[in-house]
Amino acid sequence: MNKSHAQKLIAIIMVIAMMFGVLSVIPVSAADSASGNADSSLDEAYADSSQASEAELEMYGTYNRTLAEIVDMINAISYHEYNQKYADVPKAEQTIVINAADYDPEKTTAEVKVVYDYEGMPGPSLQMGSTGKTTWHVHIPKTGRYAMRITYIPVIGDTITTVERMLYIDDKLPFSEARYFYFPRSWEYITNEDGSFDIDIVGNDIRPIRQQNPVWNTYFLRDWLGYTIDPFEFYFTEGDHTITFVGAREPIIISTIELYRYEPEMSYEEYIEYYKSKGAKEVTGVETIKIQAEEPYLVSNACLYPINDRTSALTEPQDPAVLRLNILNSSVVGQWMRYKVTVPESGFYVIATRFRQNALIGMFTSRRIRINGEIPFREASFLRFKYSPDWQSKPLNDGYTDFMFYLEEGENIIEFEVVLGHMVDYVYRVGQIIRELNAAYQAMVMLTGPTPDAYRDYGFTRVTPGAVRAIGKAAQELYDIAKELAEITGELGDQVATLNTHAMLFETMAEDEYEIAPNFVTFKNYIIATSNWLYASLDQPLKLDYFTVQGVDAPLPPSKANFFQAAWFEISAFIKSFTMDYTTIGYRYDTEDGKQIDYKGEVEMWIVSILGRDDALISRYLIDNYFTPESNIAVNIKVISAGLTEAILAGIGPDVANMTSTDTITWGLREAVEPLNDMEGFDEVKTWFDDAAITPLTMENPQGEMLTYGLPTVMAFHMMFYRVDTFAELGLEIPKTWEDLYTIMPVLQNKHMQIGLPTSLVGTNIFLYQLGGELYAQGGRRINLDSNVGLKAFELLTDMFRKYSCPVQYDISWFRTAQMPILIADAITTYNTLMGYSELRGLWEMAPLLGFYREDGTLNVTSPTTVTSIVIPRGASDPNATWEYMKWYTCEETQIRLAKEQLNVAPNPTTKYNTANVNALLSLAWTEDELKAVSIQLKNLVGIPEYPGSYIVPVYVDNAFMDVYNNGTNAVSAMLDRILDINKEISRKRREFKMDYLEISYSGSFVEGEPTDDSAS
Repeated sequence: MNKSHAQKLIAIIMVIAMMFGVLSVIPVSAADSASGNADSSLDEAYADSSQASEAELEMYGTYNRTLAEIVDMINAISYHEYNQKYADVPKAEQTIVINAADYDPEKTTAEVKVVYDYEGMPGPSLQMGSTGKTTWHVHIPKTGRYAMRITYIPVIGDTITTVERMLYIDDKLPFSEARYFYFPRSWEYITNEDGSFDIDIVGNDIRPIRQQNPVWNTYFLRDWLGYTIDPFEFYFTEGDHTITFVGAREPIIISTIELYRYEPEMSYEEYIEYYKSKGAKEVTGVETIKIQAEEPYLVSNACLYPINDRTSALTEPQDPAVLRLNILNSSVVGQWMRYKVTVPESGFYVIATRFRQNALIGMFTSRRIRINGEIPFREASFLRFKYSPDWQSKPLNDGYTDFMFYLEEGENIIEFEVVLGHMVDYVYRVGQIIRELNAAYQAMVMLTGPTPDAYRDYGFTRVTPGAVRAIGKAAQELYDIAKELAEITGELGDQVATLNTHAMLFETMAEDEYEIAPNFVTFKNYIIATSNWLYASLDQPLKLDYFTVQGVDAPLPPSKANFFQAAWFEISAFIKSFTMDYTTIGYRYDTEDGKQIDYKGEVEMWIVSILGRDDALISRYLIDNYFTPESNIAVNIKVISAGLTEAILAGIGPDVANMTSTDTITWGLREAVEPLNDMEGFDEVKTWFDDAAITPLTMENPQGEMLTYGLPTVMAFHMMFYRVDTFAELGLEIPKTWEDLYTIMPVLQNKHMQIGLPTSLVGTNIFLYQLGGELYAQGGRRINLDSNVGLKAFELLTDMFRKYSCPVQYDISWFRTAQMPILIADAITTYNTLMGYSELRGLWEMAPLLGFYREDGTLNVTSPTTVTSIVIPRGASDPNATWEYMKWYTCEETQIRLAKEQLNVAPNPTTKYNTANVNALLSLAWTEDELKAVSIQLKNLVGIPEYPGSYIVPVYVDNAFMDVYNNGTNAVSAMLDRILDINKEISRKRREFKMDYLEISYSGSFVEGEPTDDSAS
């Protein structure tokens, strides 16, 4: 008995010792990296959002939100539930108009200004800044459900992101969808006087400039994802209330806020009868009016631009040789395009479209039509465009009835809007299924962990009966949805087959609990796949060639070319392909006195890009409109898929090229790219960038000169992303240091939650530079990972995976499902991805990296950075002209324009471009809180120099990391075992380049070596 007590006592002491060991503070050197910028005001920046007088008002996380606001956001019901809750409440009986200028100044924190007679709107309007809240008081005469519409105009500023607001009623979020409302801008194409597009030197059409044309619009508050066709209806009781808009992005001017009674439009039959009762007749015997889709007078997004289609000889305009912009492709719910149509007489017309919908196999996509700003009838919100691999010509219809539309004599405005149409109900139901499946997965993973034992009896029906029932219910619901979709589409397409496949697995798991554990990983993947199905359904792609407004007796336009038309087009295109260069995107054909302008210089640029022509077209637009007019230097652009390396090394490459920092240094040492130090204005240009971006592109050459071989264009760095809803639900503080993370990891692991960390060299470098170390020693002659700080950094990294069981392999879907509430990853790429997950909006935040405290008490959150550069290859025909282009391309003004153009072609209005120009990056349309977090991290970047042989370092570090992870090898031993091989390869490469090197013995010792006469290839 005494022995037993003694053993228990010893065990308790050991457990306590281990806990203190885990939670102990790691001593950190006060040394900073010479190539990084430490921010001594980091703690003050954090402190700004951590002080409050009362606990419930404390700012939570790094964003300017209280814990109460976050909990309110998490607990907000959906609009579907909200609408059901107040379904028996009568609709409003009268319209209430709130003048925006009558705001409450005491409750308003936004920067506001009253403007008068703005852009044709008589009387006062209210201009509001990008952030802050604006509050109005309203008296409701009678309890009811009120829809809300806003008369607004966007403000033209430095950024072009969609205006974003959050709505509170009586300081409460009415439902979850009120977190985000997007107010679209209006854009117009800049074309020639005759409406044609500019052409380049080859004869191809040039994508038109899209410029903002701010006009007053009426925005009906509704679901920006399109989950509802109708506007939202808000419940108000009789009496006084407040309405508050909280700014997230972009300023806006509002004239009025109206609360009104919403009634659905009349049916198509009622619509026809209504106008016939007024004497309207079907129009016959008139000339068909054809409107080219690529020529709208206004569009809602700059990413709606004309593109080229060569799949049909009948697409207008068409040319077998050159590229004509001849179709408009739209897909994102809420996008719209407007056209002006003048008809000779009033009456009923048929509107027919020539279109192609070959993206959603077996499904249809939907549009809504407005005529002169009004939805003509209910069915006009449910227009269908069925799948076919070929081009089609159809009257506008809802899948059952071909419609006629009443148009007044003279000019009419026809608007097409992307909507979900009849898919609304199915998308909502699938969204509910996903939420229930995620809840079931979370309940089960608490019991099993992410990878359960397939042969263990977990007793799911006994321990988690609700989860099992939810899976069975989801299976039946998916079967029902698949059946209904098959009935309305008339075929079993990919979308239907996917739902049936998922339902089969869910059904198997629900019927036999012993099938749950063996299929648990697949179960999670199928939940993600169902989410992907949902997002695919939210995409409504449609290629539109033109539409016609024609008499009811007119034949439909032809959809497909006949045999002779198709054959002649293909033969002509084949013959002309021998003389046309489709890889070149030439400069604009500019003339002076009827002659082509004689430029003082010409630069040839090659672009190797996964986006290919899109990237090149953006560069083409910027060059033609800004660089060439200012410099009188022309730039030819070629899009290639491969061969850049071989061409540059052979001296027959382009005048300017993009490459990684590793290639930049390697090729610079081989004299395959030109050093930039002697170029005019180089010292000033260097100041445009953080030292962390220049360091990887600079190296000492064999003659002892410090040379820079490229200018940074794209910069990648890491930040921390976390699920604020998860931390709020668990009652955990957001970690700022690694020690904070160690403290909360047991809580997260008890919930079977993971931490996402970079592995191998990337992860090691984060710890290394935060501990005050550097990757290389002796000017790159050897690796520094065998130093005390280097070994400590590697050990800390591997401990996260061995001791704390962080996953080595994962994807961002883990963060999406809250299985991974903390993710450290590339800042811009991860941000853009997460902003595409609509269900996560407001539930995650970004913050600077976790860090260590220095001896002076400041927090070191340094992030290593990698860059892509622009260089002058050997053999450039005009290096001075190329340098002028490089300076222009990397300057702040151009990078801001480039970021805008990247946004213009991105479907997500919040997309960010990871420019290496810090000022340009900070000028993008961040929210106030995002900007704060990004600014802190940008002040804490470090550039890692590139040296000969650096390519071998990630190979051996990864090998050491996997040795520790897979085999349990001691981290220090695993790294030391590979130091010799790394240093030998570094010395070999330095000797090859005739540089000082170290003679490495097999014992690991080294002495200075002398450069030899060995030629560097």
